[in-house]
Amino acid sequence: MRAGNEEFSMHDEFATHRLEHAADLRTLQRRIDRLSLALVIVIALVLACFALFAAWSWRESRALNTTKDDILFGRFIHYDYDSDDYVAPVVNTIQFFHSGYSIQFDRVEYTNAGLVLSGEMGNPNQFRIKHLALTFAARPYPEKIRDKWISGERNLLGWSPDWDFGRTKVEIGDLQPGQTANFNLTIPGVKQTADPSRIAVLFSGEAYEYLPKR
Repeated sequence: MRAGNEEFSMHDEFATHRLEHAADLRTLQRRIDRLSLALVIVIALVLACFALFAAWSWRESRALNTTKDDILFGRFIHYDYDSDDYVAPVVNTIQFFHSGYSIQFDRVEYTNAGLVLSGEMGNPNQFRIKHLALTFAARPYPEKIRDKWISGERNLLGWSPDWDFGRTKVEIGDLQPGQTANFNLTIPGVKQTADPSRIAVLFSGEAYEYLPKR
């Protein structure tokens, strides 16, 4: 009888041990599931923070680049206006260059061949200009070529001829002091549009001869 009771007792103890072991496994599994969930949440939060930081950094970097481009483009515009002489294509109005030379158009006409300009160039200085040639370039205003300027490596010095609507060169020859010289030319490819254009007048080939004092 005792042997039977001992056998029954060992069976109960084994069964109880299995139940406790199963309970421990379930508890361990729940803990693992909770740790896994917590780890997933932490990873998701880290990725979200990283994404937010990356987005913020990209936005700040873009804003900084835009500000830098604004400053550099402002310098480019300032240099362009200071280095080149610009005149408006209007008739019967005397316009002056940085150096004091004057120009007046008596004809401004858009034709199928391009923009026809004629008028006279004045020399107010006390010296003669010899072998003078003038290049007339029809250009858009700088605000219209900002994208081209950015794609052109943000050049600060000088206007690219590729941005011109068109250009042509005319020989003036000699220009005596206090005198004027006539010119007549056509800038090909220039059409009348809603966007106004401006005319750059560039000197080339000139030589200066100072007159002796009297």
